Amino acid sequence: MAKIYIVKSKINFDKKTKMVFNEKNEIITKIFKQNYKDFELSMLKYTNSGQPYLSVRKGKKIYCSFSYSNNYCVIGISENCLGIDIETNKKVNEITKKYFFKRSNIDFLKEWTLKEAYSKLLGRGIDEKFFNIKKSRLLNYYVKTIENENYILTVVSLDDIVQFYQIEKKEWD
Repeated sequence: MAKIYIVKSKINFDKKTKMVFNEKNEIITKIFKQNYKDFELSMLKYTNSGQPYLSVRKGKKIYCSFSYSNNYCVIGISENCLGIDIETNKKVNEITKKYFFKRSNIDFLKEWTLKEAYSKLLGRGIDEKFFNIKKSRLLNYYVKTIENENYILTVVSLDDIVQFYQIEKKEWD
């Protein structure tokens, strides 16, 4: 079973270094400690392709996926590979939309989050194959897209059971 945590919180993202500061580590630590009481950030490792996982016991990996957009942080945890992506409902640059997809803003974001989540599941990220991903490749995966007035979130997982948890950061303070 995969667990997806959607956290509304102020995220400080440095576009130059592509790093999320302190609060990311705080959010990750709190969520992982809820699931693995002995969790320490040093348990967070990365495969050769850059896919994050927890090394919880000898040879045992717990896969995870992260995504951030404006005031939202999403963390997925599973014993199987998974990928997640969240995008806030924002106006997409018209040139970007015209160049990549000729669709409405919402349809563009749905397709983008689907492709990015699938790419993360594969450990690829955005590469030259990203724009050629077809929905037909996803038939053997659990795919769930959540759309509301604030964001679009897509999960692609090998698990067929996925639980979602919505958390306000202030609940922890």
